[in-house]
Amino acid sequence: MTPIRSLLLFFLIGFVIAQDEPIPKIPPEKMPVRMRVEYEAAKAGDVFAMVRVNRWHYGLYVDYFPTSLVLVKLKELVKQGDARAMLALSTEMYREHPNLLVGTKEDKDVDLERRKLIEQAATLGEPEAMFAFASELEREKNMEEAEKWRSKGRAHYQDMAKQGDQEAIISMARFGRGVAGNNREEGMRKAAELAPHRFGYDFGQQIMNQKPVEGALWIEKAANEGDWIAMVEMGRFYAFGFPVSPARVVMDPVKHAHLLPKTDATKAWEWWDKAAALVGHDAVFSRLPEMGSKSFPKRPPKQP
Repeated sequence: MTPIRSLLLFFLIGFVIAQDEPIPKIPPEKMPVRMRVEYEAAKAGDVFAMVRVNRWHYGLYVDYFPTSLVLVKLKELVKQGDARAMLALSTEMYREHPNLLVGTKEDKDVDLERRKLIEQAATLGEPEAMFAFASELEREKNMEEAEKWRSKGRAHYQDMAKQGDQEAIISMARFGRGVAGNNREEGMRKAAELAPHRFGYDFGQQIMNQKPVEGALWIEKAANEGDWIAMVEMGRFYAFGFPVSPARVVMDPVKHAHLLPKTDATKAWEWWDKAAALVGHDAVFSRLPEMGSKSFPKRPPKQP
């Protein structure tokens, strides 16, 4: 399965989870500051902010702003030739057609329309669409043409990144390229520094084997920034132990061993409850395969 199809399937699975158990819609005052800013921009009519707010729970979709409204606004911009709207609509179509991956004739017609939107956005110079179109071409076994579009997208991002464009730097990390070339760790580190709520967890997991202390600290930072998956992982750390031995703490260049405490069931459940307040207990427990095992910590009784 190509990267773009995997990403779209991931969002679709999140949608199914959300349908099974309604996710509490957090009042704006309970959102992180970064999301309150986005929320206000969305209320003022910014459709791209609406999309970001609806997707801010990683892997799950919450309708703070109705899908019907988002689709109407995106389609209006598409008619005006907006490349970003074309790309956004190509993904949002999975909200309008939740069974798109089934493969009926109607599904295939919609999928063709989605592909045309991606190609048009790429042709108009939208770099992320160039990568998405490259994935579509790979799906069609047109590897040579796919690499041409991927190279175009990479060149656009490199030019933008050299001018200090933060989103370009982040996007380059997403597509596996550092600002200076092919150094993925360098690119992901920069992305995590610029947007820890989006990339802190991924970067922490990436470096965990070689730099366990630093990896755990990045996951903690992501959790504190509102990443629910990082919150689940923090709970797992407190439940089963942090991924580092005392000897490796001493050897690690990051001198923050005091931030890697012993197991603590109370703190584990505090993190899991924080995550559940954002996305629901079912989503949280789906990421805890250890549930039911003898080693899984019981919820501590509430303090009087």
